[in-house]
Amino acid sequence: MMNQDQYHASLLNKGKVGLGWDGVTKASQPKALPFEPPNTTDPEQSILKVYDDDSKTIELCFNNINLTDDQFDRLFKALEINTRLEVLSLSNTGLTDRTAEKLATALEKNATLRVINIETNQVSANGIVRLVKSLLVQKNIEEFRASNQLTAHVLGNKAEMDITQCIEQNTTLMRVGLFFEFNDARSRVANHLQKNIDR
Repeated sequence: MMNQDQYHASLLNKGKVGLGWDGVTKASQPKALPFEPPNTTDPEQSILKVYDDDSKTIELCFNNINLTDDQFDRLFKALEINTRLEVLSLSNTGLTDRTAEKLATALEKNATLRVINIETNQVSANGIVRLVKSLLVQKNIEEFRASNQLTAHVLGNKAEMDITQCIEQNTTLMRVGLFFEFNDARSRVANHLQKNIDR
């Protein structure tokens, strides 16, 4: 028996004699990786930059910052008129269906945003469907990530089919971060995204 390190060493002819398939397996210590530093983004200042259409603000990362409903409201109102921001990451920020509806309205009006990440929030399957439908208005989003929702681990067949139909109408979307339970939805989405990439 071999562990992973021994196996890779044997592929490169770096293995030690006597350590083979019938030798003793020795455990290896995992590498200790440093913790990621906390997100130091100031939400209030960032919202003002989006509202002021700051030319240097093309990417915003609010990951792991609990935003209030008021902050979401102001951010999404600013997003409606912003012409500079291209990447918005709202992973683990406390986004709910109520605030996701306002995000969908902002996505329908914003023509410059290319990447949106709302993973690990509390958006339901219907909220995700609403967001994917909003991508059809401007058709400028290239990457949409919404997996690992606390209230929608499984989207359900109806929601998956609605999402699939919306994605099949979208000619700019190239990457989607969603878990599809049903093979039909998964394969249709994968095929359409590949067509978009090949254009």
